[in-house]
Amino acid sequence: MTRLAMQLAKKYHLGEPAGYGATINQSDISDLARAIHTIPDYSDYEENEMLDADGVSLSDKQEWAFYGFQLRGITDRIMDDEIAKDIERMLYEKVRVSYENYVASDTELLALFQSYGHGGAQRQTALGRSTRIFLTIDQTSAARLVQRLSAPSKGDTVADRFQSVLSQLDKSALLATLRITR
Repeated sequence: MTRLAMQLAKKYHLGEPAGYGATINQSDISDLARAIHTIPDYSDYEENEMLDADGVSLSDKQEWAFYGFQLRGITDRIMDDEIAKDIERMLYEKVRVSYENYVASDTELLALFQSYGHGGAQRQTALGRSTRIFLTIDQTSAARLVQRLSAPSKGDTVADRFQSVLSQLDKSALLATLRITR
């Protein structure tokens, strides 16, 4: 019985994200039912007989807590999706309303990355200006800059400075900004 149940769990990826919403074949359910009927404690039940109890009974307080928990989970998932959509829309609007197709020079990018390295208010100013520049360039320039900053070639001081000065979190955020579809 246990072996059959484990085979079903493995076959349908039950207990794993890949198995979420899996539809179990009727023949597999019948095989499991026949295996259960071979167990002496369950052999006197008919195949079409249902369990008398309808789940676990809860007190009113437990029921409200359960429904509250379910509602919070649903609300959290919906809010996560809505927040992501709002952020994407805000970023899209910022790019769409920008009429400049601005590509910074290497000198300007080096200066920004250098001032980021000084920390404090200069770091935030440099990060803000870099984000603004990266949001306002066209798709082709953005793709080239992502490639350049992600995999620096030998002698590319801008990419080297980007990789060595910025924190991993800020590098990821700036590269994600460049990857936004324009």
